[in-house]
Amino acid sequence: MDSAPIAAEPLKPVVLVIEDEPTVRRPIVMTFNRMGYEVLEATSAAEASAQWAAHQARISAVVSDNMLGPGPTGLSLLRQFTEARAALPTVLISGVLTIDVIRSIESASSIRCMQKPFEFRALVELVARRMRELAAG
Repeated sequence: MDSAPIAAEPLKPVVLVIEDEPTVRRPIVMTFNRMGYEVLEATSAAEASAQWAAHQARISAVVSDNMLGPGPTGLSLLRQFTEARAALPTVLISGVLTIDVIRSIESASSIRCMQKPFEFRALVELVARRMRELAAG
């Protein structure tokens, strides 16, 4: 009996999306899914930390809102995650950061920022570009 090898399905990139507002999180997740990504969701800093602890090796990129309610901000989470893995593509989304703060964050780290409101597809494209840039070194 001939047994042909079964081709493994290519692994989808895994994005951790951290956003406490469902009306923002849902369309972000849907857009990433439509564009071929697997998405892990978190609605708080505590959930994000738990997702990171459980899936760190699989996570290809992280997108986080800055204001997540009580506890650490999205920026502090992204800094923590990039300390653990320097080449991790990370995007901070916020509607309250000034241009000067965004420039300061981006010049001091690999974290990129996107000001709300934004087109969801543009967010996915930014994540994909950061994944390519950081993979290239």
